[in-house]
This record gives sequence, C-alpha cells and structure tokens, in this order.
Amino acid sequence: MTGTPFFPGIIAVIIVVKIKKLIQRFMDTGTTSPPTAKTPEELNTRTSLLFQRLVRRKVLVETYANRFYLDEEALREYNNTRRKIMYIVILIIALLILFDFLYLSY
Repeated sequence: MTGTPFFPGIIAVIIVVKIKKLIQRFMDTGTTSPPTAKTPEELNTRTSLLFQRLVRRKVLVETYANRFYLDEEALREYNNTRRKIMYIVILIIALLILFDFLYLSY
C-alpha cells in the first residue's frame, strides 16, 4: 500500500466532527421542536452538503420559511445506524487482517 493509507479515515473523522458541531448548534439554541425552528442564518450556519445530508435523513426538519429544527428521535436513530455501520466496518477490517495473517503465515 502506498501513499497515505489513513486519508479516508481522516476525512471520515472531519465529517463526523462537522456534523457533531452542526447538531450541537441546534441543541445549544434549543432548536429541537417546530415552534423553536430557526433559519440557518439565525444559527450562524450554511446549508452545506452535511446540512442537506441531515435534512435528507430527517434529523433536521424544515418547517416553513426555510426554518429548521433538530428532531432528537431521528438523531438517535441516525446515530444508532451509524454505530451499527461502524461495527460492521470494524468487523470486516478485523476479518481481512485475520485472513491476511493466516494466508501469509502458510
């Protein structure tokens, strides 16, 4: 393997950190229900690709006039799904390492 083998992992960490910061903005301002919905400008954020990803996943819900709120139940489901995917990826990597170890030892 050549180059930087951890580059995809670094990108994944950056994405996770940015998503956590975005979610934290909604939580810090109490924007967790339709009556408290705010515009991205009020939250001092942009409607970036990560923002749109959370909207598609229904973690951020648009109400009216470009106002959004954080759906905490959808956030829990989103986090559970991501956690399951992470466990599967770790298991696959562990199996590949085990296979590689067993294959190279013979």
